[in-house]
Amino acid sequence: MKKIISFLKTDIKVLNSYFLITMILVLLILVGYTSYALFTYSKTSTNVIEGEVGNLSKSGVEKLIKLTDNKDNSGLYTITHPKDTTLQIGNDKDITEYRYRGANPKNYVKFNNETWRIIGVFPTDDGTGKIENRIKLIRNESIGSYAWNSNDEKPSNAWVRRYNTGNDATLNVYLNNTYINTLTNNSKNMISDVKYYLGGHGGGNYKNAQDMYSYERKISGTAYYDDTNPNNWVGKLGLLYVSDYGYESSNCNNSTNLESCNNQNWLNNIISLNTNYSDSWTITASIKSGRWSRIFSFYIYNQGIGSMQVCGASGNKQIFPTLYLKSNVLITGGDGTSSNPYKLSKNIEKATETLIKLTDNKDNSGLYTITHAKDSTLQIGNDKDITEYRYRGANPKNYVTFNGETWRIIGVFPTDDGTGNIENRIKLIKDQNIGDKFWDTGVGSNNWARPATLNTELNTTYLNSLDSTTQNMIGNTKYYLGGYSNFSIQKDAMYQYERKIQNTTSNEFYNGTNPNSFI
Repeated sequence: MKKIISFLKTDIKVLNSYFLITMILVLLILVGYTSYALFTYSKTSTNVIEGEVGNLSKSGVEKLIKLTDNKDNSGLYTITHPKDTTLQIGNDKDITEYRYRGANPKNYVKFNNETWRIIGVFPTDDGTGKIENRIKLIRNESIGSYAWNSNDEKPSNAWVRRYNTGNDATLNVYLNNTYINTLTNNSKNMISDVKYYLGGHGGGNYKNAQDMYSYERKISGTAYYDDTNPNNWVGKLGLLYVSDYGYESSNCNNSTNLESCNNQNWLNNIISLNTNYSDSWTITASIKSGRWSRIFSFYIYNQGIGSMQVCGASGNKQIFPTLYLKSNVLITGGDGTSSNPYKLSKNIEKATETLIKLTDNKDNSGLYTITHAKDSTLQIGNDKDITEYRYRGANPKNYVTFNGETWRIIGVFPTDDGTGNIENRIKLIKDQNIGDKFWDTGVGSNNWARPATLNTELNTTYLNSLDSTTQNMIGNTKYYLGGYSNFSIQKDAMYQYERKIQNTTSNEFYNGTNPNSFI
C-alpha cells in the first residue's frame, strides 16, 4: 500500500491503458483489505472538572446575572454603588454587584465535593488592574475555630505583613498554605487571585452596609487603616467582609442595627447553625491606635455584627473560607437549591486553540500552516481562503489518547457540521488498523453515501464499540466525496477534486449522480 501511495505522489505518467487498468485493480484490492478508522474530533471547548460530561452552559457569571431581580425566586438582587473617588474600586464609574439575599436563596453549589454557598457576582480586580465579574463563594460549614492572628509582633491586626517585615496574619497563612492544599487539584485550579480590600473603621459597634462597604475599600486615611497597614492584599482565600454580612439580609439596606435583620439573612443562618451562635471572623480589621500587641478584627457575633473586640492569641473564632472563582468557570447543572446545588466546571482553552499556537513547527511540534486560496468551484472555501494546520514530517508530536487507545492528530481543519456552520476541529486517525474489511460488497461500490459496507461498519458496529464518553466527543461532519480519474496528481489538485461542487454535465469528479458529500 505504501508503494502505491508513493507512486501516486510522483509525477510519473501512466504509459498505457493496460498498465492503468492493472493498477486500479491492485489499488481496489489493497484498499478493501487495509481500511483505517477515520473520524473528526469534535470541538473540545471545555473540560469538565466537576459535573457530568456533556454540553456545558454559558459562563457561570452570565448564567447567574440572568437570575437577578429575584427571577424564579432565585434570591439574587442587583446592588449599585455610585462612583466614589476615595475608593480603590469604583472610583471612576459605578459598581454593580449581584448579591444573594434573604433567608434561603437558591445559592447552593458543589465545590471541592462539598456544599458551598454563592455570595454573589462581583466586579473584582485580579491584582493587575484587570476588573471582571467573578463569582464569590463561602463554605457552608466552618473548617474549625482559630485565632485571627497568634503573633504578638506589630501590627497584629494586619492581614498581610507591613514593611516586608513581621508575618502575615496566622489565619491568612493557614488558609493559603495549609487549608488550600487540602482541596482537590481541580478545585484549586478554579480559584482566582483577587484583590481583597483591608479597610476598617474605629468607631461604634454597628455600621450600615453601605458605609461599611466604603470603609473597607478606602484608598487611605487613618480612620480606615491603622498606621500604615496596606489597603489591600492579592491572594486566593480570604474571609467575609463585614459588608457582605450586612447586605445579605433582604430588608436592611439602611439599618444601623443589623442584628434586627438576622432572620432574613442566610449568612447568619449558616453561621449560627454551624457554630451554635458562636463567633466567626471577617477579613476586615478594626482600627484602634496604640493597641499593637493585641488582635483587632471585626467578627460576626451572636447572630449579629459584633463590636470591635480585643482578642488575645487564645481568642479563637469560627472560620468560613471565601474565594472567587475564575471568570471561565461554568455552571453545568443544578438549580441552586439545597437538594440540587449548582455544579461547576472549568472552561479551559479550546483544544484547537492550543494546537494552533504550535504552528510553524514551534517546539518541534511538526505542525504547519497550509492555506488554500478561495475557489468558487469548491464546497468549502468558495468565498474565502481556507487555512488548515497539518502535522507533517516523519515523527511529529501528534500522539493523543482517545478511547483509551493511541490515535494521531492529522491536524486542525475548518469543518462544516452539515448545517453550514463551519469551525475549526481536530481530525484524528487511529494509530493501529482495526482489521481487514471490504470497502463495499454491493453494487455501486464507489458510493460511500449509499452507504458503502465499510461506511455502515464504521458508523454502527465500530462506533458502538467505543465508550460513551468517546462517542460524545465525535462531531457530525461533512466528508467530501469527490475523486479523480488519474493516478498522477499533485496533493493540492487532489484537495480540490475531493471538494468540487457537483458537475451536472460531466462525471469528472463524481461517478454519475453520486453525491458530493456525506454527513
